[in-house]
This record gives sequence, structure tokens and C-alpha cells, in this order.
Amino acid sequence: MKITIIGNGSKSGEINQLADGGRIKVALYFDILKKEGHDVSLVDLDGWSKRPLSVIRKIKKGVNSDDVILIMGGPSGSRVLIPLVNHFNKKKNKRTVFCPLGIGTLDKLLKNKNEQEVNDFIYHHNFQKIVDNKMGKQLRKLSLVIPQNEILTNVYRKFYNLDNCSLVPNFRVIDENRIHIKPYELKDDEPLRLLFLSRVKEDKGILDLVETIEEINKEKNKAIFSLDIYGEMQLSKEKEEYIYSLKNNHINYYGIIDREKVFEVLQKSFMFALPTKYYGEGTPGSLIESLIAGVPVLVSSFSQAGLLIKDEVDGIIFELGNKRDLKEKLINIYLNRKNVLKMRENAAKSGKKFLYSENRNVFLKAILDQT
Repeated sequence: MKITIIGNGSKSGEINQLADGGRIKVALYFDILKKEGHDVSLVDLDGWSKRPLSVIRKIKKGVNSDDVILIMGGPSGSRVLIPLVNHFNKKKNKRTVFCPLGIGTLDKLLKNKNEQEVNDFIYHHNFQKIVDNKMGKQLRKLSLVIPQNEILTNVYRKFYNLDNCSLVPNFRVIDENRIHIKPYELKDDEPLRLLFLSRVKEDKGILDLVETIEEINKEKNKAIFSLDIYGEMQLSKEKEEYIYSLKNNHINYYGIIDREKVFEVLQKSFMFALPTKYYGEGTPGSLIESLIAGVPVLVSSFSQAGLLIKDEVDGIIFELGNKRDLKEKLINIYLNRKNVLKMRENAAKSGKKFLYSENRNVFLKAILDQT
């Protein structure tokens, strides 16, 4: 089957050099569908605003010549791409599938809402008189919309009044023979090793995490936590230099990680930390990789955190944006570190549902309308 993927700059074989979650997912889908024996091409959206006509021509060509069009644009781009694909597909009746990255088309509607308003919306208790009728009409023209968790699937169905909406969980392709849950050795003379693996930017909460660790270590008069930071640096020059200045304080930035080494780095960590300050976070790939690796997670209470993590079972949840609560949770983690170690087995069990082997049939059915 011939498939066109519309997404940001990721081609077969490039996944190990990628840092952005959306690009990783595009590359993952590209590579999987190739390995499943399909003819896959990519309409690369990287820098597309500088060459819109070229991108439009490629999308039109894909609709004309291929069997499936898979839309994987970012939250803003997807609002343009979906109507465009529908326009070209008006008489072709090709299979068209939209995979929301993050919270997809909802992002624009919720960008300026507070935590309570986002939660009310996401859990569809109160849509606050928000309407998006034009987008809803466009989404209903597609063959299928495939959000990556139950909460997003439910909110897309209800808010946009969709019958063509089906859950395809975020997943990872892992050689399961390589997954060995390694014990973490507690040593009184060494700090507990935390890992941050995401874009290094303020709305991911990295500065809150760094400042809180620094504060705790100073109060204890010794380093009880260390922090390894991996990801694309997206801070201001001043704040970037601040991160670099902490190199001798058990806080180290290592740049973009080679995807081949993710599990090796994870399994050397005591906990994975994702202190995101973005209420509308989707299903972060680094979080599910941590669970697969058997590493408990320290995560903020973004709108879908409770769906992914069972508090005090396979991870710890603190109040989003609340540095005081983050500090209290970190201190409790240190005082109860042996109990946190016991969460590794629970994390590994939780991670199994995010393996491709568990989701293959659902994925192929959604993309190709076949098992």
C-alpha cells in the first residue's frame, strides 16, 4: 500500500538523531510502516512557511497517487493541513487519518486557559462555551482521528461530535529481549540520580527542577540529588549559561541523546523527572520509555498525568507549577528512597502496554483499515 505522511522532517533511519517528540513519532510511524512492507513517502513540513507552494504541490500529489494520507502536523499546522487534505481529497475518496501530536487541534483553544479550565475541558465536564465548529466539520470529513490516550479520544469525540475517532496509544518499538530491569544500588555517599529527558525549555519545568534541587542540596549541606539533563537546548542564552554553571554541583547538561542509548541512560537513573508546566501535555514519549525501562517517574499534575501514572505506585505526582510541592515530594522521595526503589517493578509492568507488540494490530487497523 502507498502511504503519504505529512509531518516534520524525519525520514527512515534518522530517528536516533532526533530530540523533539513530534519528530520522533513521525519517524517511528515512517519506519514501522516501511518495515511492514508498505511504500511510504514523507511530505516534510520543516520550514514549510518558506516554501508553501512546494509543500502544497507535494500534498496534492500524495492525495492523487497514494492510498493513505497520514496527517501528523503540529498543533498549529494541523489546523491548516486538515482542510487542505480534505480539499484535494474531495473527489478522490482516499483514506485520510489524523494523528494529533500533543493535544492537536485543541491546543489553540486551550493555550491561554488556566489549569482548572484545561482540566474541566479535557475531562469534558465543562467546555466553557468554547466552540470550534469549522474544525469539527473538517475532522468529520476524515476517515479517522487517532488520539494517543483514552482522555483525548473521549474529548475529541464529545467536543467535535466525532464518530470517526479511535484510540491508538503512544508506543515504542523495542527489542523486548533487550529490556532487562536493572536494580539501582543505593549508596549513602552518592546522590540519587534524577534524569530529565525532554526539550530543555521553561514550559517543561526544567528551571523549577534545577532550582529546587539546588535549594535542597544546599539546605542538606550535601548533594542528595544529582540531575542529568538531555534534550535540545531551548532556553535563553542567560538561562542556558546558568545551567552550564552548575556543572560542578551535580547538575549536568549532556545535549541531545542518541536514541540508541536512551534505555541505557534511563536504567542508570533512580527516577525520571518531567516537571512540565504545560497543562495540555499529551502522552510524553520519554515518560513511557521510562516506564518500559522500569524507572519510576516524578511528574507534574498535567491534565493527563493521572491516566499515565499511578501516584505512589509507579511514580510520584506533584502539583503542576508548585515549587513548594515539588520540593516536598523530592524530600519525601529521599526519605523514602527504598520504597521508591520498589516501584521499579510496577513501572515495568505499566510500561508493557506501551510496546508496539501490544499495539500492532490496533495501529495497522487504524492506518490501513486492515489487520
